[in-house]
Amino acid sequence: SRLGCSHFCPPHLARFKVMPSIEELKKLIKNHEVKIDDAEQEVANEPNKKKKKDLENALKKLQNDEKYLKAKEEVKAAEAQAQKEAERAALNGKAADKKADAKGKKKEETKAAPKVDAKVDEATFKEIDEAFAASGKDAAEKKATAISTLEMLAAATPFVLPRLPQLIPLFDNSKLAAPALKAATAIVEQIAPQGHSVADRVMPPLLAGIEDKKWKVKAGCIQVLLPALKQMEGTTTLQLANCLPAIVSKLAEAALEVRAEIRTATGAVLKEIGAFVGSPEIKALSPDLVQALAEPTNQKHTQAVLAKMGNATFKSMIDEASLALLLPIVMRGLKDREAMSKKWSAQIFGSAALLVRDVDFLKPYLKTALPLLQAALNDSVPEVRREAAKAYGILEQVMPEYSRSHCQPFLFGKLRAGDASEQIGAALGLAEVFVRMDKAKLSQFIPEVQKGSVEENLTVRRGFLELMDTMPQAMKMDFVPYIERLFPAMLMGINGEKDLSDDPAMKAAQALVGRFGDLCPDLLMAAFEGSYAKALGSTKDWKKMQVVREKSMQLLLKTAEKILEHKKFGQDLLTCDECSNKATRLRVLILAFVARNDPDAAVKRVASNVWKTSGGSPKMQKTIAQELSQSIMKWRAGSMGAGLQKVAKDALSELVKAGDVEDPSEDVEAVSSEFCFDTAKSLNEEAAKIAAGEFSVSQADEADTKEDCQMVKKVETFWGKHASFGTLVGELKSHFLSVSESVIREGHKKKLPGPRVVEELQSAIQQICRCCKDQVEDFLKAVPENVEALCRDVLGDDFDGQHQEGYDKDTLLRVENMLLMYGAGKLLLKDTVLEMKANRRYGVVGHNGAGKTTLMKEIVAGRIVG
Repeated sequence: SRLGCSHFCPPHLARFKVMPSIEELKKLIKNHEVKIDDAEQEVANEPNKKKKKDLENALKKLQNDEKYLKAKEEVKAAEAQAQKEAERAALNGKAADKKADAKGKKKEETKAAPKVDAKVDEATFKEIDEAFAASGKDAAEKKATAISTLEMLAAATPFVLPRLPQLIPLFDNSKLAAPALKAATAIVEQIAPQGHSVADRVMPPLLAGIEDKKWKVKAGCIQVLLPALKQMEGTTTLQLANCLPAIVSKLAEAALEVRAEIRTATGAVLKEIGAFVGSPEIKALSPDLVQALAEPTNQKHTQAVLAKMGNATFKSMIDEASLALLLPIVMRGLKDREAMSKKWSAQIFGSAALLVRDVDFLKPYLKTALPLLQAALNDSVPEVRREAAKAYGILEQVMPEYSRSHCQPFLFGKLRAGDASEQIGAALGLAEVFVRMDKAKLSQFIPEVQKGSVEENLTVRRGFLELMDTMPQAMKMDFVPYIERLFPAMLMGINGEKDLSDDPAMKAAQALVGRFGDLCPDLLMAAFEGSYAKALGSTKDWKKMQVVREKSMQLLLKTAEKILEHKKFGQDLLTCDECSNKATRLRVLILAFVARNDPDAAVKRVASNVWKTSGGSPKMQKTIAQELSQSIMKWRAGSMGAGLQKVAKDALSELVKAGDVEDPSEDVEAVSSEFCFDTAKSLNEEAAKIAAGEFSVSQADEADTKEDCQMVKKVETFWGKHASFGTLVGELKSHFLSVSESVIREGHKKKLPGPRVVEELQSAIQQICRCCKDQVEDFLKAVPENVEALCRDVLGDDFDGQHQEGYDKDTLLRVENMLLMYGAGKLLLKDTVLEMKANRRYGVVGHNGAGKTTLMKEIVAGRIVG
């Protein structure tokens, strides 16, 4: 135990004897004091008096440890000596500093840019633009003056921000690089209002600069990213989420650069992004994630962090910064050759998609992630395919519109036209999609699956039969409503190949009977009877039809055996009342009895085996003679086609011969028609197109794009109508429009109430106008009423409709989209609102293991994340 060690370990003692440095001594002291703190805590928490006494003695030994006390004395003496030497050096250096200052003053005056008395007016910025456009001998001096002016006026955001792209090329200038970088940093740091306009006016030139061939420009742009990210943190989170994928992607490329300056700047920005992380699980891994991103050539870092994430259990929602660090590593893992890396990556992607705080954060990554998941579906390792398929299912759950427009058409396309491996992967993916799909939507796809399974094209039919094999395994009891529609296609698709991988229909039918043979045999019998009747009456490919009848009888035998697993001593199929109902068990016996008269010997043999296994005997034949004769007479009349009519006649003759029934005197007219199953009909045009593999644009994506465009247009139209807005200079107009759009869009996405959006926009406009109040006096007078009218016009019904309840002075705690999950991944709460107010009493009610104590502990520990 930690208390059992009252002295430093031998390696420490060895270093102590050879005069360790002050830093080493401080480290030893710090470690020892941690032990003392732990011991004090254990003493305070120990209720047993005897044990407490022992702990107190151990604590006293730690406090009086000789090595520890000696180390403290040496550190204290060394620090006192260092202070004396510093004072002596300061006294000796004063005279030298005075002489150096006198010489350096002249030198600095000649090198430094001339001081300027700048004002925020049109003339000042005209001079700046002319200076940047200048060329010749005096150009450098003019540019230096312009840079100095921009730095001085950095707070005048509407005017200096448009000039930021002109500073970026100067990062490579040997004389102007440092002041240009300083001015650019100052401009970005002082953007007003905070965060707004960064995404659309700062990020594009910086990201373009990172791609510049000149390393100094690249490094400078990466450095300016730091203040840009800090600007957006906490204010424009949605815009930050949209920017982070592009930023991290560029930084991952920059991490491969040869220049140490670029790699250092890249590491600093990645660490800053890591500091934004709010998810506790990702926060704990952020150093490893940053290291893996900063050193992309070292695969050990990537694999190590994937292993940690693969074994971690995510218990809280994932924010945009977490995604920005997490998903590039996941993408890299999906490209890896190692099967385990690909498996973990697909698994982590699914978890991240399920737990992401806002699915809009995920959208920028999908363009890159989807092709990698598609490749993983076709992987040779089953575990990789399975995890990729689950990721597709989760995308259907969290982004159904995106899934319908991008994922499902691809999967159906591969199901129809892919090779055998691709069809298996697509079938796994679609099965997982169906598991998570809305039941009403799923019912629209079942007819399409039914139609595909009977297609004349062998490749298409094979693909849909593979899907039928995976659906019961994935959907489990949710597949039950579709058994009667899909099981006949499985039976009729059997081709009799010895290798089940070449006979997907038989493989699917076996899996279905194995899972549902004793759970709902009543749903299987219509397919057994219908497929037997159809195979008897079909004149096409008689050999295949003989195989269908034989294999159907084998599956009927397996069904009977599944039911008999529930029998008691002395029972047979007829009396085994623990499983299914008597009518269903009678149907099994009747079909087996009739099939014993099949024209093919192999079918007869299997049918006889079903009859005997089920307890078939002359006694049972007499017992069920009435039910037998009723079914046989119906089939003899041609109700299920010509083929079964003939076999039913032979079965009736057997009953008559045994004396169980009387010979019917009337003759029955022979029918010529074949038995046919009901033809599947499309229920939904969109589902039919998707099942045909046709891609479409997501309505949600169209709606988002359309909504953003309309918002921009409404803002421009509104301000354009006001005369006072027309009097503003061009830079002010552009900045007002950009900030108005940004504030309203953020408020709308965050579902802020209309009055709150008005308040934020008014505050933003006031901040914009601080640098040029004399130029905007008329405009500011009408701001309050204009801003409310603008927000009402842009937000429409959402102005009054969007509101957040519960935020008042009595609210102690309010968490939206709360998630609570047990360590093994058991989801207890999701998308829940937790609200607690002062002077109220609350009760937590739930079953054992429902998470009551866990919830209380998480609240007390402050780990509830919404």
